[in-house]
Amino acid sequence: MRFLAKIKEKQMQKRLVGALFGLLCAGMLVMPSAWAGSWPPYFYGTDGNTKQLTGAKVSLDTGSYLGIFGGYNDDKPGQRVYKNQITLTGNTNAYYASGGSSEYGDATENTVSITNMDKFGRAIYGGSSINGDAVKNTVSITNMYNFGGEVFGGSSRYGDAAKNTVSITNMDNFSGEVYGVAIYGGYSEYGDAAENTVSISGGSKVNCFVYGGNAYKESVNNTVNIKDSTIKGKVYGGWAYDGLSEKNIVNISASKIVDDVYGGYTENHLDVDTITIDNNTVALQNGTIVKGTVYGGVDYKGKVTPKNNTLEIAGVGNKAGNVKNFDNFNFVVDNTVRYGDTMLTITGTPAAADDLTVNNDKLNVKVVNPEKLIAAEATTANKTITLIDHQAGVIGLTGTKDVSVTAGALLTYDGEVSLTEDKKKLTLEIGNFKEFTPEAKSLVETRSAAGFVVNNMADFMQSTGMEQARAAAFEGDKELAPFVAIGGSKMRYETGSYVDVNGWNGALGIAKKGGDMTYGIALEHGKGSYDSYLDSGAHADGDIKSTGGVIFGELKQDNGVHFEAALRAGRVKSDYQSATTSYDESSTYYGFSLGGGKEIAMNDKAALDLYGRFYYTHTNSSDTTASSGEKLAFDAVNSQRIRLGGRYTVDMNDNSQAYAGLAWQYEFGGDAKAAINGYAAPTPSLKGHSGIVEAGYKLNAGKNLVLDFNLNGAFGKQRGFGGALAAQWQF
Repeated sequence: MRFLAKIKEKQMQKRLVGALFGLLCAGMLVMPSAWAGSWPPYFYGTDGNTKQLTGAKVSLDTGSYLGIFGGYNDDKPGQRVYKNQITLTGNTNAYYASGGSSEYGDATENTVSITNMDKFGRAIYGGSSINGDAVKNTVSITNMYNFGGEVFGGSSRYGDAAKNTVSITNMDNFSGEVYGVAIYGGYSEYGDAAENTVSISGGSKVNCFVYGGNAYKESVNNTVNIKDSTIKGKVYGGWAYDGLSEKNIVNISASKIVDDVYGGYTENHLDVDTITIDNNTVALQNGTIVKGTVYGGVDYKGKVTPKNNTLEIAGVGNKAGNVKNFDNFNFVVDNTVRYGDTMLTITGTPAAADDLTVNNDKLNVKVVNPEKLIAAEATTANKTITLIDHQAGVIGLTGTKDVSVTAGALLTYDGEVSLTEDKKKLTLEIGNFKEFTPEAKSLVETRSAAGFVVNNMADFMQSTGMEQARAAAFEGDKELAPFVAIGGSKMRYETGSYVDVNGWNGALGIAKKGGDMTYGIALEHGKGSYDSYLDSGAHADGDIKSTGGVIFGELKQDNGVHFEAALRAGRVKSDYQSATTSYDESSTYYGFSLGGGKEIAMNDKAALDLYGRFYYTHTNSSDTTASSGEKLAFDAVNSQRIRLGGRYTVDMNDNSQAYAGLAWQYEFGGDAKAAINGYAAPTPSLKGHSGIVEAGYKLNAGKNLVLDFNLNGAFGKQRGFGGALAAQWQF
C-alpha cells in the first residue's frame, strides 16, 4: 500500500513508466535491493529541484535516483518540453531517466547521453509525452554494461512519435529476460510512429526486441541500423498493432540475429483486408547471419499480401534461415566479392525453408568495380557469382534472362542471371560495358557550368569593368584611378539538356590614361551555384568559384574608332552532388579577348557605339574520382565566342546618362568532353546563338563618385537576366 500511495502522489511518473510499474506491483520486476524500505529522490532540471520546460542541462556521475528528468511538465496544459539535456556517466544509477517529459504537451528535441556506466535501472526516454507528440528526441548510449530495461528515443501515449533516434555503441549484456523489454526508436501507444531510427553498433550484445517504430496505428519510414553486433531477439523496421506498416528499412551489416527480421509488420487487430505492408526494405551486408526468417512484410492475420518489398544483399557470406514476402531483389557486388563467391545462403534452419521465386525483371545488380572482375576472367575457371544458394529448397526464376548491371552510379554492363541444373543456385555472369546511366551526362554538365562562370567573368570585365576603368582613368604620369564593379545574374544554358546558374561577378582594379590609351590591371572573381537537369529527370547541383587576374588596354581615337585587348588567367574550382554520387574538381584557365568598334555621334546629347569582340578561353583538363568510385577524366574545354552589338547612350543632364544595347553572340566551341572509367561520356556543349539586351543608368553621385546601374537579359542558347552595380572613385 505504501507503494501504491507513492505512485498516486506521482501521477506523471505512474503514466510515464506505465507497464513497468504495473509489473513491479505484480512482483514481476524487482527494485534494486539497495532501495528496499526507502525510495531514492527524483532529480528535476539543472539544479535537481526545478521543473523546467526548456534549457535544462543535467550532468551526473554519481548518486541513486528514482527518476531523472531534464525537462518536466505535469501541470501546464499545452506547454511543450523541449531542448533539455541529460548526461550520465560513472556510478550514477536510476530507475528511469527522461530527457524531457510532458503530460499535456509535446516533448521535442530532448537528449539523454549515457557513457561508461556499469548498470542502470529500467527505462530510458529521450523524450516522452502522455497527450502530446514526441518528436526529434535522442538517446545515445556508449559503453554500458548490465542494463535490463527499455530504451525509447521518443514515446507518446495518445500522440505520435516521429523523428526520434536511439544510438547504442558497445553495449554489453543488454538483457531481454524481463518481459516486455525492448529498444524503440519511436513508440506510440495509440498513435503513429514515423521516421524514427535505431542504430546499434560497436560489438553490442542485445538480448531483446528492436523496433525502429512501434505504434497502435501506422508505422511508416522507420529505420533500424545494426552493425558488428549480436541481437538475441526479433528486429522490426516498423511494427503496427492495428494499422499499416510501410516504407520501413532494416540495415544489418556483419552482425548476428538469432531470431526473425521484419521490414514491416502489422498485428491487423481489426482483421481487415484494407491495410498495407508494402515498400519495406531489408538489407543484409558483409557476412550477416540471421538464424530466423527474413520477412519483407507480415500481416499476422494473413488478410493482406505484402507487396513491393525489397531484399538487398551486399558482400559475401550472408545467411538466413528463410526468406519470405519479397518482390524486389537488389545485389551489391562490392570489392569483397570474387568469382565463385556466394552472396546469400538460405540455410533452412532451424525450420524448413520455403521455395523462393525471383522475378528477373525485378532483380537489380550493382557492381562496385566491374573492370576488376572482368580482368580476373582470364585466370578464373568459375566466371560466375552465386547470388543465392538455397540449400533447403529450390529457386524459381521468371522474367527475362538478361539483366542490366549497374556499375557505381554512372555505367551499366551486360549481365546474365541463370539457375543451376538443380535449381538451388541463382548465378550471375557479368559481360561487357553496355551504356551510361542518364546521370553520366549530368555529371559532365559541371564543366559546362564552370565554363559559363569563367566566360561570364570575361564578359563582365570587358563590359561593365572596362566601362568603369575608362571612366575612372585620367591623364597624368603618376596618378592611378581605382575602380570596382559588382554584378549578379540568373542564367540558363541549353547544353542538350539545361543548366541553371545563379551567380555574381566582381572586379577590382586600377586604371591609368595616357594620351588615347587607357590601361590597367584588375582582380576578377566569379561565384555561382548551379542546378543541372536532364530529360530523364536526373538532377544535380553544386558550387563554382573562379578567381584570376586581368591585364587590359583600350585605344580610343578622336574619330570615335576604338580598339581593346585583355589577357586573363586564374583557377576555377567546382563541386558536384547528386542523389547517387559527388566529386570535387579544379582547373587552371587562361584566355584573351580582342575587340574594336566606332562611336558615332547622333547629336550633341546622344551617341551610338557599334562594336565587335572575340573571346577565347581555355580551361585545362583534370582528373578526379567520384564518390561512387568512377575515375573521371575531363578534357580541356576551349571556348571561342564572337559578339557583335551596339549601345545607344543619351545624356539626361549634366550628372546622368541612360543607355540601352543589343548584341548577338555565337559560341563556336565549348564542348565539355570527359571519360568515365575510360569510356567516352555524353558531351554537353555551349555551342550556339544567343541574343543579349541591356539597359542602364549612370549617375554622378558626388564630387568624386560615379555610379553605374545595369540590367541585362539573354535569350537563345543562353537565357536569363542579370544586373550590376559599379562605381568609380576619382581622387
